[in-house]
Amino acid sequence: MNIRSTPDTSKPSLGKIPEGASPRFLCFTHGQWIGGVNVWFRVKYSGITGYYASYYDNSTYSSDANLIGKYGIPKCTSASPAYNRTAAVNWALAHAKDDYPYPAACTWFVSNALWSGTLQRTYEWTSAGGFWDRGWYRSGTTTAQNVTLLKNYLRRVYPTSTYTNITANFATNAVPAAALGDLILYDWTGDGVLDHASMVTHLSPGSYPDVSEWGVYDHTVSDLSPNTPYQYRGWTWSAKYNTWLQKRYPGVKAYLLHISAY
Repeated sequence: MNIRSTPDTSKPSLGKIPEGASPRFLCFTHGQWIGGVNVWFRVKYSGITGYYASYYDNSTYSSDANLIGKYGIPKCTSASPAYNRTAAVNWALAHAKDDYPYPAACTWFVSNALWSGTLQRTYEWTSAGGFWDRGWYRSGTTTAQNVTLLKNYLRRVYPTSTYTNITANFATNAVPAAALGDLILYDWTGDGVLDHASMVTHLSPGSYPDVSEWGVYDHTVSDLSPNTPYQYRGWTWSAKYNTWLQKRYPGVKAYLLHISAY
């Protein structure tokens, strides 16, 4: 299949995807009708980014919503990123001090902020439905509630995103690569399991990210506080214990998930 710079055949091919190869899918859009289909996928393959006509692959879908739900591929925007960072941050700041519905609601908080930032809900990551977990009814799918599942989902659906271990940055507090709307994820004990999700909602001088969140008061029913009593905190600071995170949790690790969605 030809990879083209625009979703049509008006310009020369940038390169080809051989039969049986699997490119990195970025998003889809509508373009020139080919074989009765006007859907084109924006992909990255062998160092080339461009579009190919969906007619030439074996995907099947009945509508844009069905395509998004079935394959988890977002719709492209013509000139601007699909992720509205300002809207996501505004939601996070507006709701950070809300009463949260159950313990360990950090991923649910982040999911709602990302949806407010216009990232597309899919069958895998949605607010519809719910499930019971340890005596609490949690809204949406497990991907909307579990930090590891959400991290894996975002990296798969938005493959140009970056995931960086920033544990060494505890020494200086600075994270120059952080942008508003990025996620900072924590592994409290350093056992390789992510425990907490937060969103960068403010940047203090010196490239010091501040984060908003829910569920900061530990992930147990007995320690459930009605809300998080601040809009944001420094990413290396424990608001609960009034000390540095690395002192409270000597094995703590942190990761920056920079979302790149086009």
